[in-house]
Formats: sequence, C-alpha cells, structure tokens
Amino acid sequence: MQSLWIPRELKVAPYLDPDIRPRPMRPRYALLLNPFYPKDPHASFGKHVLTPTLALTSIAGATPPEWQVVYWDENLLQGPPPWQPFPQVVGITVHLTFAKRAYALAHWYRSRGARVILGGLHVLSCPDEAAPHADALALGEGVQLWPRILRDVERGMLARVYQGDYRVPYRADPPPRRELLSRRDFLCSASAESGRSHRSG
Repeated sequence: MQSLWIPRELKVAPYLDPDIRPRPMRPRYALLLNPFYPKDPHASFGKHVLTPTLALTSIAGATPPEWQVVYWDENLLQGPPPWQPFPQVVGITVHLTFAKRAYALAHWYRSRGARVILGGLHVLSCPDEAAPHADALALGEGVQLWPRILRDVERGMLARVYQGDYRVPYRADPPPRRELLSRRDFLCSASAESGRSHRSG
C-alpha cells in the first residue's frame, strides 16, 4: 500500500508540559477525557472523529448537579488538554489503541494533585495493568458508578476499585450530556447504544 503523507497533528499526541504548575484545584470540578490516538491516512481525513464517545457523555449525564463537568476529546486537535481551572477529578476512558496515552495523561494530572479515575474496555480487561496508573478503577458500567465515586472523593474515602453491573436496564440511566459537545467537530453527534453485555464470574 502506498505511503501517504499525514500531518504531524494527526500522528503525535498533544504535548504535556512538565513545567506547568497549576493553581490549587477547583473543588467539585470534573474533567472527562477521551485520549488521542494516531490517525490512519487510508481512513477518513477532515472530520476524522466520526461520532463522539457515548460513554463519556453518558457519564457526564450522571454527574451530580453540585459538580461542574467538562468534556475534552484530544482527537479534535484543540491542543493540550485543559488545566485551568485545575480539576479535582479526572475521568479517562481507556481502550487498547490509546492505553499508553491514557496512562500518560493520568500521570500528568495525578502528579499535580487531581484524583484520576480510569474506566473503559481495556481497564475492564486488564485491571492489574491499569491500577498503578489510577487512584481508582471503574469496572463495568461507569454511569452507575460515577455519582458514587464523586461522593467518595468529597468524603475523602475513595476506593481503589468500583464494580458496576451491566444488568441494570437502559431506562435507569440519565440522558447523555450532548450539549457538552462541539457538534461542528463531528460528522454526527447523535450516537446511540444498541446493546449491553456483562461479564459474569
């Protein structure tokens, strides 16, 4: 297959400045992060992110009203992830494709005082690998777990592992926070979930 030129911004993750020293964190401020992954020049250009992650917008929908929540997708090429104001909690979804980047983001925020929660398919499959990179792991259905995690952060009683249950019906979930999205950056923002599975044992 012919080698195609691809812009650096589509190949290399945004720079995480080691010299940044943020001001004290903002209480009850949560940042939800979708990490960067290198783009394939033989796939789509332009709006290379076809649809936003439904997982993070759904978790945002479960955020208690007294918390402020921000969604950030590194694949929209907006530069380094935000740190002003500095979040008290950072939730990062982890897939195999971008696990290394997710762990780098986790280290950057944790080393500056944020509580980092890792979830997603890779964390569910490889919790022992992910655990050293996080303050807590969300295994399974994160929408159920997120309010409990934030309450435990407020109480100073954050557990190392939270286990969700995929058997809870869809109708129990709050609607996703689609208003957090920059819709012009996606081909379609009306993503939907068509099935739910759970791992037994």
